Amino acid sequence: MASFGLSGAAARAVNRLTFAKRLGGKFAFQWGVLKALFRYRSQDVRIQVDDVFDEVVNITAAAVCNGQYFGSAMHIAPDAKPDDGLLDVLILENAGFIGTLRLVGLSYRGEHLSNPRVTALKGRKVTALPVNGAKDVLLDVDGEAPGRLPATFEILPNALYLRC
Repeated sequence: MASFGLSGAAARAVNRLTFAKRLGGKFAFQWGVLKALFRYRSQDVRIQVDDVFDEVVNITAAAVCNGQYFGSAMHIAPDAKPDDGLLDVLILENAGFIGTLRLVGLSYRGEHLSNPRVTALKGRKVTALPVNGAKDVLLDVDGEAPGRLPATFEILPNALYLRC
């Protein structure tokens, strides 16, 4: 699971809050989202998904998923299947403070996909580039804050073999 925008800012906030982590992962993540939401401003990002989507979107957050959950039980990609060879891409366009809070609540139940501010796509390769002066569009990769855009995510089907 990788994401950017508000979720990247939240990951950075969580990783800086040692007291919140002691109270549990879900609390720490929600605290980080709330803290980041007060400071975060949507930014323009060019998102490319294979040859089916190539647009500049004013995002609050976007997620590139191979599984259904992130952020301590947030059901962000309810249709994701780890073995289908595709990444699920969820884009949350600028929803404002209250709209984003509502969408965060809906996403814990996986009920956010019908919102017109949410775009859901599938693809093998996703590229995200900051545009129009967007800076510090932070990444979140499995709860860590490794850096910022630009980034490319690509799935490698059958690259991991598990032995039972």
